[in-house]
Amino acid sequence: MIRLLLFMLLTCVSVAASADDTTRPQLKRRARASDSVTLPAVDSIIALGGEIAVSGFDKPLDSRRETFHVTSSMPDTITAITLRLVYSDVAGRRLHEVVRKVDCIIPPYDTRMVSIPSFDRQCRYFYARGKQSRASGVAPFEVTIHPLTIYLKL
Repeated sequence: MIRLLLFMLLTCVSVAASADDTTRPQLKRRARASDSVTLPAVDSIIALGGEIAVSGFDKPLDSRRETFHVTSSMPDTITAITLRLVYSDVAGRRLHEVVRKVDCIIPPYDTRMVSIPSFDRQCRYFYARGKQSRASGVAPFEVTIHPLTIYLKL
């Protein structure tokens, strides 16, 4: 319950994203969709379940892998988890959805970094709350992670 309240509090805090205007005076700057987007100023807490918390998601533009941290609040060792990842653009339109089983050893009440192949095989997207890219023709994305199954060591 405390985690849920903390999550709700942190997601209410937002920071307006602003870009430097580096165009020459005679050129007009085009408005981009990302200019009016406000994102929560948190360490990208993605999903909170009763047994695990997923945080610290990252996918830079040039990466073919996505990484995040999984924290266990269980007294047993986790050997694998199944997650549903829903990717959307910053306007909320769905880009992709995937269900992945991730093999990982997470000791009781501990945190481990997990790495999975990215949905973005052409390196055209970057995580909106990560390192911003000024490259042209690329777009930020958001992700929501839903824990589906937790596998425990017997």
